[in-house]
Amino acid sequence: MQRWLALSCGAQLGPPPRARAGVRTHMLLMAVVRHAEVGRGRRAILTELARAAAGRGWYEGSQEELLPLRADPAGALLLSAISGCLLLSPRLWRRLAGSGAPAHALSPEGWRRLTEPRAH
Repeated sequence: MQRWLALSCGAQLGPPPRARAGVRTHMLLMAVVRHAEVGRGRRAILTELARAAAGRGWYEGSQEELLPLRADPAGALLLSAISGCLLLSPRLWRRLAGSGAPAHALSPEGWRRLTEPRAH
């Protein structure tokens, strides 16, 4: 995430970090929104949040990739706000998701720059 943000600000990037074997990641926000999107309802959203909080199921031994709450506590506000909205009305996922690619979406060129050994 830090490389993505740095790239979006025009920073020069060094070599990408080495992948670590055996490290699993997850994106809780995406899982919560997906439950709403496919119509699983409030119970599925609450169950997903409870599993993540307890570190059970997919979350056991896994690290948050999108909103690492320990490194960025403000991410908890975003996760809480979106989860709260979806618990009130799961159909809100459509309004939260928007349509088309967002302005901050990574282009193919941006992906190349993030993953190449040496950025220009």
